[in-house]
Amino acid sequence: MPSTRALAVWLREAEWVLADAAHRLPAGHYGTAEQAALADVLDRLAHAVRLHAGLVVSVVSHAVEP
Repeated sequence: MPSTRALAVWLREAEWVLADAAHRLPAGHYGTAEQAALADVLDRLAHAVRLHAGLVVSVVSHAVEP
């Protein structure tokens, strides 16, 4: 389970990455590979938030924490 401090850092990093995507995507400067990588990061972040909140009772996948 991620610590509260680690989760806060990951949330701030996601904020920066999302701001970059929001700026570059409309201008057509955010490629498909970058979008796929962003989606993967957000999936891992969502999993970490669920773990921290105690919403995941058993982890079946071999996902790596962000």
